[in-house]
Amino acid sequence: MASSRGAVEEARSAGAKIHGTVSDLFGSPIRRAKVQVLSQGGERRTIFTNDGGEYEAGNLSRGEKMVKVAYRGFQAVTETVLLRENETVLLNFGLVVGKLVDLPSIQLRGSVRQSDGKALEGATVTAVSVFNQGVRFKRQTDRDGRYCVDIDQPGQYVIYALKAGFIVDTTSMNLSAELPRKHREVNFRLTPFSASQQSP
Repeated sequence: MASSRGAVEEARSAGAKIHGTVSDLFGSPIRRAKVQVLSQGGERRTIFTNDGGEYEAGNLSRGEKMVKVAYRGFQAVTETVLLRENETVLLNFGLVVGKLVDLPSIQLRGSVRQSDGKALEGATVTAVSVFNQGVRFKRQTDRDGRYCVDIDQPGQYVIYALKAGFIVDTTSMNLSAELPRKHREVNFRLTPFSASQQSP
C-alpha cells in the first residue's frame, strides 16, 4: 500500500502551476504581497510577489485550490481555481485599498440618449475596474435618461451603457485618488440594432 506522502508526490509530478500579478486598481505592481495557495488535503504554499508584482507557485498537486492574497493597507482577496494535470493557470489580482476612514466618493454622472437625441429611460450604466472585475458599480437611467453613480474606489475603469435592442457604448477613464474628489460627467449615445443594420 502506497504511503500518503507517496500519493502526494505522485500528484505533484503533474507539475500544475498558478502564476500572475498583484497590482492596485491603477495597475501599479505591489511588491512583497503575500500569496497563499491552499488545498483541502492540507497542502499549503506561501510566496511573495517580486518587484514587478509577479508571483508563481509551481509543482502543485491537481485539484481545487484556494488562493489568498494580502498586503498591508489593502483588503485581502480570495479566489478558487480547479487545477488539472500539467495545467498552468494565470490568475491576476487587483487589490482594493482598505477603508481606514470614510472618504467622499467620486460621482460619475451624465445621460444616455438614442442616436437621434431622445432620452433613454431604463438603460444600465456600469463602471468596472480594469484590474479587478469584482469592483463594479451600476445604475439605471431615469425618465430623462440621466444617471448618477457613486464610486468609492479610485482607479482605472471601463464604463459602458447598455439597453436591450441597442448597441453598447463604452469608454474608459482614470478616476484619481486625489482630494478633493473631482466629479466626472460621461454621456452616452446608443444606436438601435435596426439602424446599424441598414445599408449605407
